[in-house]
Amino acid sequence: MTSPKAKGNARENQVANYLRSKDWLVMVSPRTMRKVGFKYYYMSNDYFNLFDLCAKNKGSWTRWIQVKSHMSDYYKVRKELAEFWDDYCSPDEEVEVWVRTKKLNKIIWRVFKCDFKEWIEVETLNNKFQNL
Repeated sequence: MTSPKAKGNARENQVANYLRSKDWLVMVSPRTMRKVGFKYYYMSNDYFNLFDLCAKNKGSWTRWIQVKSHMSDYYKVRKELAEFWDDYCSPDEEVEVWVRTKKLNKIIWRVFKCDFKEWIEVETLNNKFQNL
C-alpha cells in the first residue's frame, strides 16, 4: 500500500517530467524532514505554501502549479489560488491546477488556469504521461 505522500510526490514528478519534455525548466518544491522527539516527520515546503511546482520557459511566462489527485481538492483550493493570482501575479505569470482523474479506467489529467479569478479548463491530457 502506498502512502498519500508517496502518491503526491509521484504525481508531482509526473507533471514535472511532462513539462520538462516540453522544454520547460521546472522546480519541484522539496520535502524536508523534521525530528520531534524520537520521530521524524516529513513536511511540505510548497512555494508560498500553495504551489508544488514552478515552471519557466525561455522567453515565456512563469507557471505556478498545484497538483491535485481529486476534483474535490481542486474545488477546495481554487479560491485561495485565485486570490494569490489577483494579489501577487504579474501579466507574465500563470496560476494552474493540474488534476489527475480516472474515467473508465483511463488516467486523465485536467489542467485549469486562473484568469481574473475565473477558472478555465485549458487542456485535457489523456495517457500522455505513461512513457515519462
